[in-house]
Amino acid sequence: MQAFIARYYQPILFSLLALLLGVVFYAGYLEGKGSNTQPVVLACTQNVLDKLSIPTEAIGNGTASAPVTSGVYVGSKNGTKYYTPSCSEVKRIKPANYIWFKSAEDAQIQGYTLGSC
Repeated sequence: MQAFIARYYQPILFSLLALLLGVVFYAGYLEGKGSNTQPVVLACTQNVLDKLSIPTEAIGNGTASAPVTSGVYVGSKNGTKYYTPSCSEVKRIKPANYIWFKSAEDAQIQGYTLGSC
């Protein structure tokens, strides 16, 4: 028996590790498949909310009571870049998709990067 184990220990070890990995993967799959589909709620401190252009009363219901219609910078709600309103790239954005920012820092906090004009 010792000769068998000494000769085949690597294939046996790799087989056991592969089996263990498969069991762990399957258990994770079952856990993810049966997970609760409740929405994820993220919380921010008031200090972070003050830096954003999102009205505090809009948090929770997903809509703003009065949408912002002007600002120093503009971007698309479907994009990742922000521009000055006079930039030619802004013409490619539908007005319904405008998102306005009070400052460059405000846009960067919300995940936007400066577009080239």
